[in-house]
Amino acid sequence: MAFHRYALQKIAPCGNITHMKLANHTAHIALITTAVIALHLTPSTYAETSPPEADIHTVAQFIGKEVLFTGLVENVHQIPSGTTFMDFGGRHPNAAFTCVAIASNVNQVGDLFQYNGKKVQVRGVVGEFNGKPQIKLLSPDQIREVPEQEQQPTSSAAGASQQQRH
Repeated sequence: MAFHRYALQKIAPCGNITHMKLANHTAHIALITTAVIALHLTPSTYAETSPPEADIHTVAQFIGKEVLFTGLVENVHQIPSGTTFMDFGGRHPNAAFTCVAIASNVNQVGDLFQYNGKKVQVRGVVGEFNGKPQIKLLSPDQIREVPEQEQQPTSSAAGASQQQRH
């Protein structure tokens, strides 16, 4: 309200009611224009926001939510229909988590076999199938291989390298 009084005094100091209505209208337009410009200049958008990170131990907590999952692909397999699965935390049927490309999307998603044995990041909404978490892959933009320089050694990898030295 203080903004309106200020605008009325600055724009229509004469006290004429017509001028005051015009000034009030002008003040509203200025306020709305400022808000619209501020929204357009705000740097954060949905595409730029990062979803919560998940791994093999936490992904089941995010059913129904978008996550950025990071894990080691333990197996990639395709069934006769063409649907392709990437297993994490074990091999089918004991995988703790799976990414799936339905047969109708396999060509669009791309070659998932290239990720076998590699650490990847997958972005998507966590669903559930047969009591286990999964992400449906619809686009190649959802998955990327994690470069070695971004990978942190796991305790099992560190232990294996120590055993090789002895």
